[in-house]
Amino acid sequence: MFKQMIISAFLISSFSWAHGPCKEDKEKFCKEAMGDQVKMAQCMKDHADQLSAECKDKKEEMKEVLAEIHEACAEDVKSLCPDVKPGGKRIMKCLMKSRDKVSDACKATLKEMKKHHHNKKHK
Repeated sequence: MFKQMIISAFLISSFSWAHGPCKEDKEKFCKEAMGDQVKMAQCMKDHADQLSAECKDKKEEMKEVLAEIHEACAEDVKSLCPDVKPGGKRIMKCLMKSRDKVSDACKATLKEMKKHHHNKKHK
């Protein structure tokens, strides 16, 4: 569960819900969690049945990406960033700092996800 939370926080900080289809839901239901990605993730989960259809779709997309990241990077996070607190892009910074030690599978997954995210933003 802790590993899942770390990866979830990493994902949320990387693909923030601050913009896009969940922005209004985030502001409506989770103002008190602003600035804390772990609390924000929990708040959005607590209000899952009240989220807009667009946000629910985005959440499902994020779950799929999360599964890919978890599979590819969990061991890297566990071994390279064991004491790094989630949030504030700390996990990403830790992985970047140790990028020469990050597994090829994790690097490839993150690169592909970044490319996919960039392409969707510019369509």
